[in-house]
Amino acid sequence: MRRAAIPIAAIAAIVLAGCGANGGGEDAPTETETETVSPEPTATEEPTEPEGQWATPVEADDLVGEDALETEEPADVRWLEVGETLQIVVVGSGSTDCVPTAIDAWTDGEQVEIEFEAADEEATCTMDLRPHVWTVTWDEPLEVEGALQLFLTNVEEDGEQYETELPAEPVE
Repeated sequence: MRRAAIPIAAIAAIVLAGCGANGGGEDAPTETETETVSPEPTATEEPTEPEGQWATPVEADDLVGEDALETEEPADVRWLEVGETLQIVVVGSGSTDCVPTAIDAWTDGEQVEIEFEAADEEATCTMDLRPHVWTVTWDEPLEVEGALQLFLTNVEEDGEQYETELPAEPVE
């Protein structure tokens, strides 16, 4: 019986100590009052597109300025009409799935970005290299006074963005 008395005494001591913690008097609060603070609503800003203009590259049948084609770049981008129409050329297999395809273009007048759909890595490609040509015509012509920064996305196999300059001179 002595064993049972020790745990009961320990429990009673703990209960009494807990009751005495709030002061034990009549002034002790019986309920805890809490103030609920609602966070102030915050305005969320819609993501904004960068200022500038978009255009969709259109596949072209003819290559202008074949002699000036720079094959060391992953794509050759030149003005057909400065500030208005670009020519984009990628040299690659005659199999269309084997070359990146120009799908989107954007400019703010200081830089031009062209996005490509990457070539199909699973495609069977032939060795008959030929130019693949697209043109981009801006709705609002740009005032071009010098070379513009040119960014090409997904034009190379690694999917990275390639940066170069777009000369201000038209292709001849």
